Amino acid sequence: MRNLSSVNNEFVLCRGWIDEWKDVDDENVRYIIKNPIFKRPKKNILFDDLPVISQEDHINLFLPKDTVNEMLVYTRRDAPLERYEKIHFSGIVKDYKRKNGSSDYGIHPTKFFNIHWDLEELNKEVNEYLDNVSNDSKRFTTPETLYFLEYKIKLKLHSYRRKLEESGNQLPTFIHTFRDYVTVLETHLDGCQKHIDCIRWSVSSRENRRTYKVKKNFSKDIPPLEQKCPNLIFNPELIIN
Repeated sequence: MRNLSSVNNEFVLCRGWIDEWKDVDDENVRYIIKNPIFKRPKKNILFDDLPVISQEDHINLFLPKDTVNEMLVYTRRDAPLERYEKIHFSGIVKDYKRKNGSSDYGIHPTKFFNIHWDLEELNKEVNEYLDNVSNDSKRFTTPETLYFLEYKIKLKLHSYRRKLEESGNQLPTFIHTFRDYVTVLETHLDGCQKHIDCIRWSVSSRENRRTYKVKKNFSKDIPPLEQKCPNLIFNPELIIN
């Protein structure tokens, strides 16, 4: 894989097809990846649109048995890897010496921010919760719902937004780009805040509480996340390069 010499010690995105795998020892598995292609990432360009650095016949990918897709392979958590399946991963290009003294290059897999699947799981969590309460004002206008939105969902969204920024050009762009994910997160934050504002308004006055059959203004006991934990709020003033 001498074509990788130009990116030695650099982070790359990779795609190939699983040919076969063998146990190396009790902890690791060697996956033989056929026809892998390697690209230098840019956070605002999709993987498919990036120029190819190198395409090889095969590569050995060493992964831990119990955590194969724990942010090492770009797939849903706990999803099995199957033969002839397309596989996406990332890693650092490293040169090494063979037993015969010759040199070659390999990929050391690295963990990355699995934002696409994290957002998919978050969408499912929010939709299931709101489906259960949104058609009944008595169940929606409650301290439990306000706490869920304010301190669980909003907190996760700001955490994802911070991680997204920190990922920089090591963001995997196999499905979406940095700008795409910023848009998705900002949309979710806006939607979350609208639900929160609705609940707070519903309990803000005696007339509203009478309408929604709420005994007291419980929102006073659940301050906004921005007020209680300002250090956990991501600064929305972001310059996107």
